[in-house]
Amino acid sequence: GALSPAFVWGKNLKGGRRAADLLSNTDFAPTVYELCGVPAGAQPKMDGKSFAALLKGDAVSSDDAVYLQIGSTRAVLNDGYKYIAWRIHPDRESNLDPQKKTSLHHIASTRGGRGLEKKIPKHYPGYWDLDQLYDLSKDPKEQENLAGNPEQASRLKKMKALLSAHLENQPGSFGEF
Repeated sequence: GALSPAFVWGKNLKGGRRAADLLSNTDFAPTVYELCGVPAGAQPKMDGKSFAALLKGDAVSSDDAVYLQIGSTRAVLNDGYKYIAWRIHPDRESNLDPQKKTSLHHIASTRGGRGLEKKIPKHYPGYWDLDQLYDLSKDPKEQENLAGNPEQASRLKKMKALLSAHLENQPGSFGEF
């Protein structure tokens, strides 16, 4: 994945370093709570976990996976790979012809109206694929969807299992997960 710079300054924090740990934006609020001395039991329930120990220079293991969601998409980053699951919302799925559920035109027309298929980002060839798997170390621009590659079947299964386990603790439902 891409590196995102972040600068943190404060008392008792070890500066002058670069960390390659896998973090999510949802980790910032729990970190701020901890750095402010708010006990874990008094913090509101939220996604993410504190990385204050990392900022203090302690040797900690980072998350082995980061989870993302937006609209009809859920994703997991793990071990240099990114798995993206796009599932049609049940309200729209009932309008689909079962024989055409993976048809680009049919899916595009259900994702927001007429002409959406014209808005397909040409630089993301797998954009409309229901399952997407990318090796970010070799393909950081996500050009080659490996989800259908038999050599990646076990990795795809692992990534789906990680996503499924994560979604058990989330409100609502998401496709077969």
